[in-house]
Amino acid sequence: MEPLTTRARTLSINCRNKNSVADIPFPSRHWNRRLPVLIEFINNCAPSVLGVQETNNSMAADIINGLGPNWTFWGSRTAKIIWDSTKWIALDQFEAGLPFTELGISKARPLTMLKLMSIKTRGFAWFVSTHLVVNIANEEAIRQRQIKLVIKHLEERPDHERVIIFGDFNSIPTNSSVRKIASNAGYKHLRAKLSAITRKTHNTFNGWKITKREGRWNDDILTSPHVKPYAGAIMLTDSTALPIHATDHNGVFAKVEFQSPPALPL
Repeated sequence: MEPLTTRARTLSINCRNKNSVADIPFPSRHWNRRLPVLIEFINNCAPSVLGVQETNNSMAADIINGLGPNWTFWGSRTAKIIWDSTKWIALDQFEAGLPFTELGISKARPLTMLKLMSIKTRGFAWFVSTHLVVNIANEEAIRQRQIKLVIKHLEERPDHERVIIFGDFNSIPTNSSVRKIASNAGYKHLRAKLSAITRKTHNTFNGWKITKREGRWNDDILTSPHVKPYAGAIMLTDSTALPIHATDHNGVFAKVEFQSPPALPL
């Protein structure tokens, strides 16, 4: 059977952990206020696969309940994959911690990988969500080690030629070392593959304020050589686009396509 082209509408978004102590004094930042606005935002983007960060199990359950009965999620850590089960079937999964030390305490950032097969074309790819460190000493060097570990884990997976990585990389600008390391390994960011996206685009971090147009992308979508993004944009979650800020990170949206041999029968 000849491979068909598989297309996916994808969205990466840091949903902002609902347990953040810093948000307690601000009712508009509380999860019960933001959730319906976040669902509205996701529906407006109309993805079939999401990579989310800062999203615990109860938040992921709230999101899929808001999106409808066909949606599901996977991942025990705070980086998860959420998908429309009328369009995709999960074939394989993997998750790991990305280790670091803060004030002498060993910790880990999340890495979640899910191999999804299109029900329509039987084409498949690995969809990955991760969240690298921030606000600690020597953070950029730690992020460099973490992205190398992400790549190592990816290349240990079977059928790892087609990969879409959703990430809050906490690393700017676009040519910073995290993206350079990923690019050297074949995983390029959106603006490296899409000339329509320029450095004049909005910031992905709005910090609960009106988003600046300064092109500082903390968040991104990376794709392997066998995955072609053919459209992409920063999707605003601030109060210029929605009734209230859905989160302090804007979404990164990409339409992607790839070809793969049809998966074997389940």
